[in-house]
This record gives sequence, structure tokens and C-alpha cells, in this order.
Amino acid sequence: MMLRDLTHRTAFRIAVIYAALFLVTVAAIFAVLFQTISGEIEAKLKSNIVEVRNTLADVSHKEGLDALRTLIADKTPPTTDDEEVYLLTDTAGTVLAGNILKAPRFDGWKQLEWENIQLKSAADRYEGTDTVLAAWIPVEGGFLLVGDGNNDVEETQRLLMDGFWWGLAMSLSSALLGGAWLGHSAQRRIDRMERALAAVARGELATRIPITSNRDDLDHVAGRINTMLGELQDAVTTLGQVSTDIAHDLKTPIGRISQRLDTVRRTADTVDAYREAVDEVRGDIDAVIATFEALLRIAQIEGGARKARFTTVDLSAVLAPVIEAYGYVGEGTGHRISSQLPGEGCAVITGDRELLTQLFANLIANALRHCPPGSQINVTLQAASGAVIATVEDNGPGIPAGERDRVFRRLYRLEKSRTTPGSGLGFSLVAAIAKLHDAKVELSDNNPGLIVDIRFPVT
Repeated sequence: MMLRDLTHRTAFRIAVIYAALFLVTVAAIFAVLFQTISGEIEAKLKSNIVEVRNTLADVSHKEGLDALRTLIADKTPPTTDDEEVYLLTDTAGTVLAGNILKAPRFDGWKQLEWENIQLKSAADRYEGTDTVLAAWIPVEGGFLLVGDGNNDVEETQRLLMDGFWWGLAMSLSSALLGGAWLGHSAQRRIDRMERALAAVARGELATRIPITSNRDDLDHVAGRINTMLGELQDAVTTLGQVSTDIAHDLKTPIGRISQRLDTVRRTADTVDAYREAVDEVRGDIDAVIATFEALLRIAQIEGGARKARFTTVDLSAVLAPVIEAYGYVGEGTGHRISSQLPGEGCAVITGDRELLTQLFANLIANALRHCPPGSQINVTLQAASGAVIATVEDNGPGIPAGERDRVFRRLYRLEKSRTTPGSGLGFSLVAAIAKLHDAKVELSDNNPGLIVDIRFPVT
């Protein structure tokens, strides 16, 4: 991977940003430590100087200025190993003694540069530290300058700066190398995603993105993409199946329409005969239109647009009128419909009332259509932990176990000859409405008959 490409990687950029933040933080911490440690060492140096000058001031106070001058005169000139500075003057500023010849007068503490201090030998050039920390104090009959080179402060500061620059260089190198490694590792996984999506684009719909054991954000995204690819594969498979089933379903009524029109054209000799033929043809055309309308409705539901109309819905209030309406239908066909519904407010979900009404109507109508006269149909509704479960069960012929997943396919019929009424879209519409409501549909055997359970989540 080229350096230019690497710098475009999100992982590398994040690593550089965090490295910059880390370096800024380290620099801030170092500045605090630098000032604190330097201040502590300087304070200790001041304390040593104060202790020495207080001792010398006591000599002046107890024994007089001459005793102090004698003591100062014995001090050796400053060296790189001993940078102490002493200078005694009278009140007029005349030098009386010292290990240096001259130094400027000032108040308080001051960092004196060595070039502002006149050494005893003009040929000497001091090679020690850069400055001397010193202060003047009054003594009996004059003034005393006591100072010391800040070698300890400068040495500590130099070590701190060396450590800082080495640490800075190592941190920056580690951050850049880590960013490069992260960018390369992430890019390899992204490349695998690109190859998988390219394979899907070529028509290899079974291709999936490999998931690593890291379980990180890229794996999470890969899992979501795999789920989407699975749904895409199912959609394409369903589309092919629907196209085939539509062709089969339209072939019979269109063929029947063509045959009837041909027969009428050849044999009909009265207006009534033509009208009767037109009515039969219209019935076939209405059946075809109803099939397309159901397909369009399922597509609209699966599009999710109806979720914008979701409100709070009491399933007991939805089921009661549906059961009552189909109860009258069942009386005419010899079917018995019973129900067990909880009280008001015990089975409340969020959903589309109209679609939920159609869902239950389809289930009960399907049971009435496929169960022989005298069959019993039971509808129950119960609240469970975090869910509401609606159940429609009958004691009719049921659905073989191997066919229960297939009945949710559009236009799928157990009766392969397709001579019985119906479009084969009843369970497809139920599944679409249930999916829109995040509900789960399960079919099971009632021995004999069929049990349909729909588990709605309670939000």
C-alpha cells in the first residue's frame, strides 16, 4: 500500500490525531514537571545560599567587619566544581574582599550572567554554568554578595529536555507505526468487503463477508451487510418464484378468457349469449386484477411506508369485530368460531389498525376456506412476557410440515392444479403485515388441523 493511500485511511488518520493529542498532553505534563522540578531545585539552591550568608552575617555582627573581610579574603575563586561567589564592600561600594573583583548592585534575587562578573584573573574564562543565582544583604559597615552557580538547575533541565525529546520521538514513531499497521489491517478487511460486494454485483448472491473473532465495529458492519445480502438473495429468489407463479396463475384465466371469447365468436347468435359470455370473462379479469392488487399491497407493506401511520392499538378491540363478522359467515357454512380475548387494555401494541384487521381476517377466512363444514376454529389472545400472542387454530386438514415455510411465498398453493378459488397470497400478506410489526409467525400441527401463532412485541 502506497504512503499516499495510507494517509487516506481512517484508521491511520485517527491514530495520527490521537498521537497529536497524546503529544500535546505529554508536553503540557512535561511543562508542569519542568517548572516544578526546576523551581524545587532553585528553591534548594536559594536555601543553601541563605544559610551561608546568614552564617557570614553572624560573623560580621559578632566579630566585626574586619573579621568578615578576613574570612571572605580566604575564599578561593569560583571553579566549575565550586561556583560559590563572595564579594564584600563598604557602604560606599568599595570592594573590601571577595573571590571576584566586581559585580553589579541589585535588590533581591537575580540570575547574574558570568560575563557581568569580573573575575580576579582577566585571563580566566569561566566554562561552568551560564548564570549565578545571587543576592546582596547589608552587614555591619557594608554589603555582602553571596551567590552560587545554577549547575544543578541547568543539569536537571538538560536531562529533562533530553528525556522529553527522546520520549517525543519514540511516541511519535510508535503512533505512526501503529497507525500504519491499523490502517493496513483495516484496509485488508475493507478490501474483503469490496471483493464480496463486487461478487454480489456480478450475480454471486451467495457470497458473504467473512467475520473475524475481533467482534469490533468492522465485524458489526460486515454482519449487517451479510444480513442485507441474505435478504437480497431471498428477494431475488422470491422475485424469480413470483414471476414463475404469476405466469402460471395468469396462464389459466387468460387461456380461459381466450377460449370463451373464441367460443362466443363462433357460436353465440343472440345478445343474451354475448352478455353471458362477457360476464364470465369479466369474472376472470376481476380475479386477475385482484391478484395484482394483492401483490401491489404486499409490496407496499414490505416497503415500510405504513409504519408512519402506527398508533397504539388494542388487539382485543381489533379481533372482536372480525370474529363477529366471520361468525355469521361460519354459520352459513357450518363452521363454529369461538374466541378467548382478554379485557380492554391487556393486549396493547403499536401498529396499523387497518392492516392488523386484514391480517386476522385473512387467517380466519383461510381457515373457513380450507376446513370442511362442521370444523371448529378457535381464536385466542394472551399477554406474555414482553409480547402479545394471537393464536388461530382449527381441526381441518392442516398443512404438512414440509410445506409450512413455503406457504408464505407469494402465489404458492398446496393444491398444485390451481383449480380451487384463491390467489395463494393469503399467508404472504399475513407474513408481510407481521414483519412490518416486528412480529413472528409460527405454524404448528394441531393434530388434526393447523395452529397459527403470531407473537407481537410490546413496545
